[in-house]
Amino acid sequence: MIVIDPSVRACGWAIFYGRDLESAGVVQATDPVDLADRLAMVMHTPNHSVCLIERPRIYPHSPVPPNDIVTLGIAVGVATALARVRGIRVEYTYPTQLNKTVTEHRVRKVLNPDKMLKTVPKSLQHNAIDAIHLGMIHVS
Repeated sequence: MIVIDPSVRACGWAIFYGRDLESAGVVQATDPVDLADRLAMVMHTPNHSVCLIERPRIYPHSPVPPNDIVTLGIAVGVATALARVRGIRVEYTYPTQLNKTVTEHRVRKVLNPDKMLKTVPKSLQHNAIDAIHLGMIHVS
């Protein structure tokens, strides 16, 4: 299973084989075409039948600029199209309502993200950790 945590500037991803986390990372992009190219490399991994994508959500009183929400929708569309072109079934999930500290603690308890995410800047690791957590919830 491929898990995508979409973002305007840095999409987190995780790849699971059954219940086991195989790899995770972050795709940074400057625009939707760049995002498509970079996500295509992630989705090139063989033997995946499902792509789980976190569905964007607008929260009341969110400080996020409206144009960023539009860009986030484009990111989800790009990820969906890439998966479908590769014959991968797409499923959507809503963001979990768990506290980010709880999410990070839960992921760190299961694996060492610093080792797995050593090429990802610390400031962006939360994107991959969110994708890992979504995958852990889905496979449990």
